[in-house]
Amino acid sequence: MPKYMAIHTLPEPMEADAVAPIAKKVKAYSTLDAYWVGTWVQLNDEGKVLRFICEWNAKNPEAVKKVFAKVPELPYDGIYPMTVKKVFAKVPELPYDGIYPMTKLDSEDFI
Repeated sequence: MPKYMAIHTLPEPMEADAVAPIAKKVKAYSTLDAYWVGTWVQLNDEGKVLRFICEWNAKNPEAVKKVFAKVPELPYDGIYPMTVKKVFAKVPELPYDGIYPMTKLDSEDFI
């Protein structure tokens, strides 16, 4: 099944404790056509969540969008196909806007 990355930039920083109910809802609405694998979470200096980068296995982006339609409190910037390549090794001058600490969450943490 193809892999997709969903980017979620929150309109306002969110307390880490407020993430669990949203994650449980996403997990509950996942289907065989689109299921959540895991998430990297970007935190600010106060430990509040700024952004989610989620990994999905899905038939297509529309299947992921159907899950997100049921979780309106989790806006998304976009859903992008994932491929695993060693791009940075081949293009060391590739620009980037910074290095940010991330925390990895597994979807199985929210059963």
